[in-house]
Amino acid sequence: MKLASDLVGFLYPAYMSFKALEGGKTVDGDATQWMTYWVIFSSMMLLESTFPILTRTVSFFHVVKIGIIIWLYHPQTSGAQVIYGSVVRPNIQKFIGAKKVE
Repeated sequence: MKLASDLVGFLYPAYMSFKALEGGKTVDGDATQWMTYWVIFSSMMLLESTFPILTRTVSFFHVVKIGIIIWLYHPQTSGAQVIYGSVVRPNIQKFIGAKKVE
């Protein structure tokens, strides 16, 4: 299941990222959306490898992970942008001293 969840998280987003880089815009969003996805996806992978107990204790971990990954990149939900805007960006700004852009 880990392989399946990693493939779901990599293949389609990599393809769309390539399209965004080559064409500037894609049907499902732009390069910024895919960069945001990769930041959140990488964070998830880091969290999973840092705390392997998650995969052993959470029932159906990889099935849930697949659902979250699809939510992150699906154009109707843009979950990666939601997570980035509400969790990642405010916390990173504290460290880099950047002003909030509204």
